[in-house]
Amino acid sequence: MNADTYARIVDLTVKAMAEEGFGSPPVAFDVIVMGSGARNESMIYPDQDNGFILADHAPSDHSEVDGWFTELAGRMTQGLDAVGIPLCTGYVMATNPLWRKSLADWKAQIGYWSERRSPNLLRHTEILSDFVPVWGERRLSADLRNNLMSVLQDNDPMLCGIGRSAGVHGPALTWLGGFITVRQPQAYRGSISMKHHGTLPVVSGARLMALRSGIAETSTLERLDRLMETGFFRPDRHDELVAAYRLSARTLLNGQIAAFSAGREVTSFISPGGLTRRQRRSLKQAFKIIREFYDRIRFEFAVEI
Repeated sequence: MNADTYARIVDLTVKAMAEEGFGSPPVAFDVIVMGSGARNESMIYPDQDNGFILADHAPSDHSEVDGWFTELAGRMTQGLDAVGIPLCTGYVMATNPLWRKSLADWKAQIGYWSERRSPNLLRHTEILSDFVPVWGERRLSADLRNNLMSVLQDNDPMLCGIGRSAGVHGPALTWLGGFITVRQPQAYRGSISMKHHGTLPVVSGARLMALRSGIAETSTLERLDRLMETGFFRPDRHDELVAAYRLSARTLLNGQIAAFSAGREVTSFISPGGLTRRQRRSLKQAFKIIREFYDRIRFEFAVEI
């Protein structure tokens, strides 16, 4: 759905710019989306994570070319915001030059991130690793994907750094089987962050193993399917993890729908007390399965950690 929205907004914006005298795009380009939108895992109120890949062009043409795409980026992001896809508070948008580059400059930037490996740069790499094209010249995004995968495949030191920079924690379950709830913020005291302690451990773990294995798919479920095909885990373990992930995601989404319907702030927090006994039992079992996967990912990268 987000991809269709992006495509429609870009179509209308490119047409409007031509009619207003800005002309046609000066070079071919591809619009990419990152984050949960790229993985087809958005919940309620997903924000924007987008960028442009521009065809290579002469350095002398940079000002003219970048000026045109700066205008497009501003209009596109404002248009998306107007239809309900909010601006990214972290500025991961094509309006930021960091996410608007020619193909050659993108490759150079990935190489720089790989060499420096600072926490911020590793975080940038993690964000980019989920990108998918939604409009434009797909050969550009395909080329960039091949470059990114060649840098990350079997690159355990960098992947370990990406895992650390993500700040992912395990599922919200004690070793005795009780839920781990938050104390802050006060408004959600006694609740569970279903994003950070439910879905994210699976999302992050699947991403790291997929990148290590040269798997180009971006959605978590597709990554898990491909990992099973490589023999990373048995079919029954795969099925258990998929079911646990689906239950966590469904619990998160149901909580958001309930909050929206009641006029409350939509967050990733859910109160265990608001679940039935059966739902709590099922969620605890799901968290146990997710913890096994989380611990295995930690073991896989134990040398670097």
